[in-house]
Amino acid sequence: MPLGLRTRGRRSAPIVVPMMGAQFGLLYSAAVSGAVVPYCWDVWEPQWDLWVRRLRPLRPPVVFTTASQSARFLARALPASRVIHLPEATEVARHDPQRPLVARTIGVLELGRRYQMWHDIVRAAVPEDAPRCHVYERPGRRLVFPDESALRRGLSNTVVSACFPSSMTHPQRAGSVQTLTHRYLESMASGCLLVGHAPPELVRLMGFNPVVEVDWRAPAEQILDILHAPHRWQPHVDRALERLREVGDWSMRVRAIRAALDVDGA
Repeated sequence: MPLGLRTRGRRSAPIVVPMMGAQFGLLYSAAVSGAVVPYCWDVWEPQWDLWVRRLRPLRPPVVFTTASQSARFLARALPASRVIHLPEATEVARHDPQRPLVARTIGVLELGRRYQMWHDIVRAAVPEDAPRCHVYERPGRRLVFPDESALRRGLSNTVVSACFPSSMTHPQRAGSVQTLTHRYLESMASGCLLVGHAPPELVRLMGFNPVVEVDWRAPAEQILDILHAPHRWQPHVDRALERLREVGDWSMRVRAIRAALDVDGA
């Protein structure tokens, strides 16, 4: 839903319009009564020109986007707007990281889209009946976790959360855009060990790489080694969680939005 301040039925500031993808109907509806500030997710490279064509007529004072590469492109293409990279965030306190890795029973969790080559290797290496099993969504079946509460419980019981950017799993959709998604953040907030590939913007945000990069020389052996002795990775997980609390909570993004709008006289 659009967010903004109103006074006696009239808008006193631009309205922030969250857009999960190219929802331009939502944006234009909000613009009927005044200035808008789009906050844009899923600004993928193949649609960059479309975003420019639809945003330019509105001349928004500020444009927020979660992908740093897309922010750089839009900044050049929309000189009348101030374009700001505002990374994805999570509500850290909603997740439960308390259970140590060694006490968790889901060995490898793949949620939603997956990197098929890595998935096939891990599926062959980690049996479904292993003490720390491999959990993933099967085509035509119910979701692994039926609701958000079950998802949070599942993450809090997971050792390895597979995290790959959309540029690797769905390059035809994302193009070259490597961006941080909520999966990385909710996994860290739940005390999981991330295995996959880190977008550069995640490394910049955290100040280090919280993801264990896949060893493509021996990916199966890498996973089996982690699951055999997950306690060795507990310090890495704890460091990521501590840093996430400093830079990845939604409260920080709200402050950044307010500061940007104040600077622009909103």
